[in-house]
Amino acid sequence: MAGGLDCLKVDGKLNPPAATLQNCLKFSHDCKYLSLLCDFGLTTVIEIKDKTSLIPRGVVLKTLKHDSETLEGHTWSSDDEIYAVLSQKAYIYMKTKSGTK
Repeated sequence: MAGGLDCLKVDGKLNPPAATLQNCLKFSHDCKYLSLLCDFGLTTVIEIKDKTSLIPRGVVLKTLKHDSETLEGHTWSSDDEIYAVLSQKAYIYMKTKSGTK
């Protein structure tokens, strides 16, 4: 994102990011989404709606549960259509009109 993102107002419930991970916050390639790896096997996906205002707005799309596993990493595909979470297993999600599937 050109110029960076200093703050984000989020509508919806957030789980705190995992304090033990260095890569717990991840923007998608086009900066449309922000994902957070959280403790207790949770991942939160936020859609960034209004990047032009002084305080951009985001909406929680989905909180994903991964069997209370310790999450090791996450990534977005180059077209922002696929989101993957890695732990003992690999979880792959595809973006749909209603959110992530």
